[in-house]
Amino acid sequence: MVESNGISLILAKAEPILPIDLSATAEFLTTLTKVERWVHLLPFLVRHTKDNMENRVRRLHESIVAVFEDLLSAAADYSLDLSMEREVPRSHGFRVRYPDGQPPSLLAMLQDLIHSCRNKSLFDLSANAFLELYIIADTFRRSRFMRGLTNRQPLELPLKDKIERLQRHLGDICQYDGLELLLKRVRQVGSIPFRWVGDEFARSGAVEISPTALCAVERQTGIHLDAEDLNILNSSVDRSLPHFTDSWEARRVNFHPRVHAELRIILYLSPSLINSSPSSSWTRDSDMTIPIGSNRPSCVCCQAWIRKFNGIHGLKWGPNNTYPGKLRVDWAYPGPVNGVSITAANATVEDEVGYNLDKSPLGFFGDRD
Repeated sequence: MVESNGISLILAKAEPILPIDLSATAEFLTTLTKVERWVHLLPFLVRHTKDNMENRVRRLHESIVAVFEDLLSAAADYSLDLSMEREVPRSHGFRVRYPDGQPPSLLAMLQDLIHSCRNKSLFDLSANAFLELYIIADTFRRSRFMRGLTNRQPLELPLKDKIERLQRHLGDICQYDGLELLLKRVRQVGSIPFRWVGDEFARSGAVEISPTALCAVERQTGIHLDAEDLNILNSSVDRSLPHFTDSWEARRVNFHPRVHAELRIILYLSPSLINSSPSSSWTRDSDMTIPIGSNRPSCVCCQAWIRKFNGIHGLKWGPNNTYPGKLRVDWAYPGPVNGVSITAANATVEDEVGYNLDKSPLGFFGDRD
């Protein structure tokens, strides 16, 4: 965020803000002034975001194991059309393992990348181990082979989905190199003040979860299901979502829906943008999308809400929606904000969720991590 007195960092999360959040943010911004490259931030990230980093590594490992043999088969059939530098750009960090930095062949390098991505995504998290995996993942995702894998040949839908999932998770590992831009900004402007956006826009209250998934269906539809209906529905759920019932039982507790981080930031910053002068760099007339940094894709409710909110106020907030969002059940409607209309945006979410449930009630809850 650019203010009259310079740049400030606006942060938010759906959960309550804790003292550790404030101290960790201050430590992070101080660390930024002391390092030269983003990789030097890895020890800090391992200490403070270990669970998040381990989840990314785990998802990458699971996704490459799921297509391991398919990748090896596709690599064996792949023909070298361009020079090594163009086939696998910016691969010097990976190629240092070869004599004189030259692999025996492109096929050998692709096979090494596939094996390394699988084998090196199993480790006890450390800065050095993560950096090694980053080099592998970055090289693999930039390869012409990987970038065009879903376009060069027709793939059955399940395999295509698995390949695209792997591509996303390679990107998740490499997302941290975006910190390089933040480092450059810090060198330009010096220290950056920050603010955590709290519960100013939240609504309170708890939601009671139905005792079973089928009870939830009955409550939502208002239709009593007889024994035959229950058997049919049970069979359908077991086939399409085999872990759905167990997951429901495991999570059957009262929970507190919360306004997601993207919406907190938008509602905190939007009044000043709506009332901004024509000379502002981020006015409603600008063609520039206003990005919202996020460590995960925006959920389907946030995406629908932001689209409607942008249309109402002529803003161009850009949610993190590199692929269709999934439904997150802890999503909460934001409360009223002075000078900012949100009623229509809130209503849009209900319509969007209802449409998706009608269109694909089981697929809407599918695994799209």
